[in-house]
Amino acid sequence: MSKFRKLMAVAALLFASSSVFVACSDDDESTMGPISINSVQSTSSAVTLYWTIVPNSSCDGYNVTICEGTRANKGSVVLSQDFDNRTATATFSGLKQNTSYVAITKGIPSKSSGFSDAYTYELEFMTAPLVQNITAGTISYRDITTEDSDGNEITETVGTFDATWTALSGNAGTYTIALQKYGLADPTKPEGDDNKKVWSAVTSATISNIATVSYTFKDLIVPETTYRVGLRPNPSNGDWYAAGEWQYSPEFTSPAAQ
Repeated sequence: MSKFRKLMAVAALLFASSSVFVACSDDDESTMGPISINSVQSTSSAVTLYWTIVPNSSCDGYNVTICEGTRANKGSVVLSQDFDNRTATATFSGLKQNTSYVAITKGIPSKSSGFSDAYTYELEFMTAPLVQNITAGTISYRDITTEDSDGNEITETVGTFDATWTALSGNAGTYTIALQKYGLADPTKPEGDDNKKVWSAVTSATISNIATVSYTFKDLIVPETTYRVGLRPNPSNGDWYAAGEWQYSPEFTSPAAQ
């Protein structure tokens, strides 16, 4: 085959490929294609969206609309905001926890683009849940006798209680539960500007079943000390948030031992 024929064959192949691509990507030549959302990161009250930008002058900017609901049943518009053509990400706040929303993106065609409208892109997501109604139950004490390194007996009074909460029904994989106490950062030193009271960890654990509604903190409480219980949901595969947020029980002070 001559060089001329080879060049003509390559040109024909390129033309055919280009024609197929346009036909597949544009149902209506007067309508701009959709602006896809590349990433979604939610918290319990906000979402950060990242979308594709158009790298030419055919687009003056982007509109982002968020509706409460699902793609099949979109409810009311929560917010709608326009952005310039160089912006590819934004954070939207004021959302409800553990709620389904639909993010809708749409390009804004420039006057010189030849487009009269633009297709929309929709993505459904959920905000992160918060664990509710965390409560510390009644503390029961008992004495434990141990020996120190010199063989002397030491008796300590320790307390046990149950923490309860309202279980999540989904949108989480596990819980992290923690017991914290409030006291001096260094209990061996007097209180001062360099030694203030802080919350510190007593213990923590992972709860693998989100249907669980209680946890026992055994022999960890000492009398006349202030505590609180914290719970954080952890996402499973497919959840839209990177990490859950801590929620705490009301602070409580353990009673004196009888």
